[in-house]
Amino acid sequence: MKIKYLLLIFILALVSGCSDNVELGEVVVAEPMIEENKIAVPDPNKPADKVFSLNAKNFRFYINGKESPNLRVKRGDKVKINLVSEQGFHDFVVDEFSVATKKINSGATDSIEFIAKEKGTFEYYCSVGSHREMGMKGNLIVE
Repeated sequence: MKIKYLLLIFILALVSGCSDNVELGEVVVAEPMIEENKIAVPDPNKPADKVFSLNAKNFRFYINGKESPNLRVKRGDKVKINLVSEQGFHDFVVDEFSVATKKINSGATDSIEFIAKEKGTFEYYCSVGSHREMGMKGNLIVE
């Protein structure tokens, strides 16, 4: 019985000696890890920093008559895309941000919001049939 108590005391002494000098009762708060190039998601009630109304026709996207325009935003911006199908069945997709609107018919609209978390140039496109291959694409440029 005495050996069990000595063994228990030895184990407790060993464990307490491996505690990096933290005394009993002391609370250690770890610093949060901050990864470089990561942006926190802003408040969902916050309005979008950039809003684009993108019109879809066979087989191009348009903004104010400009065909397949570059969409320019800043890293960390909350972006809203309002897709309007003026002609045909279309959607809006950006793979790198896991963004996709619903596929919509002529006269319908759909919107999507996302955070531009990474800098770079990313292709947006229509995923319906071969629309992308037929030129229904453009660039999202995150500065």
